[in-house]
Amino acid sequence: MIIEFKYSVVQDLMYHILAHMKVENASNLYSEAYINNVNKIKNGRRDSITDAVSHLSNYYNENFERLAVINFLPLVCPSVRDLIGATENYYGFTETDKKEFIFPLIQLLKSEFEFYEDYWNKLYDTTSTCRKAFELWIENEMSKYGALFSYFNKFAVVGMSYSMTNNGRGYGDSSSFNAVVPFAFDESQYKNISYQILHEYTHQFTDELIGESTRMDDGTHDISEKAVILFDYYLIKKLHKEDTDSYLKWIGSLANVDNCDENLFLSVFKINDDIKGKLLELVEQIIRG
Repeated sequence: MIIEFKYSVVQDLMYHILAHMKVENASNLYSEAYINNVNKIKNGRRDSITDAVSHLSNYYNENFERLAVINFLPLVCPSVRDLIGATENYYGFTETDKKEFIFPLIQLLKSEFEFYEDYWNKLYDTTSTCRKAFELWIENEMSKYGALFSYFNKFAVVGMSYSMTNNGRGYGDSSSFNAVVPFAFDESQYKNISYQILHEYTHQFTDELIGESTRMDDGTHDISEKAVILFDYYLIKKLHKEDTDSYLKWIGSLANVDNCDENLFLSVFKINDDIKGKLLELVEQIIRG
């Protein structure tokens, strides 16, 4: 299989800002640990990002379904200038959105980039050695799921983010599975990050399998999450049964459950029989090739 790794100060600038913003759904990237670390690097200076995010968070939460695209705009923008242009001119934002959220966000992107560009470049330089080790490990781990990439005839793209504090982001196109996940600074994180990557890739076809557009506010996102989690469980158990326990442990850590065994897992992640049947059928098709 072919796997491509990407690093981008543009995407990380947006996730850096989102790490300061409390979001009341599963996309939340807020992290006090991240904020405290950044403040130490800034010598404890309280600045515009700290003062601005409270109002932005409220508006973002109230209008999330329309504004959530800011998570993905950076992924197709090669420069901060392009990101600002794409954010300002995105067709789906209302005039009120622009006044209350988009224009203040753009000012944050501009002002915070003065700090963040240097911070990011230093991180990129200092992680040179561990980057190579991490990439090699992920490449080997993803090769275990070669049947998945062969079935869909797609290669893998992994965006590594220094500022993404939780979860991940996935998006697809006709030729590749794409995901952005947190960069692992420690080898103990490698396995969980690999499951996050697989999770983001899986979204790109199980969401279509369910046949509904997913939203945070009507419960459809919960259904899509259960479908992804179950599909990966079925796939891992079929292809690499030895990884089942570590996968369940990862799922348990996300749900703050210390001992997530298969019985507990299956009792929590229930889905209707029709969708379950489709997931199991697709797993079998992938394995058969």
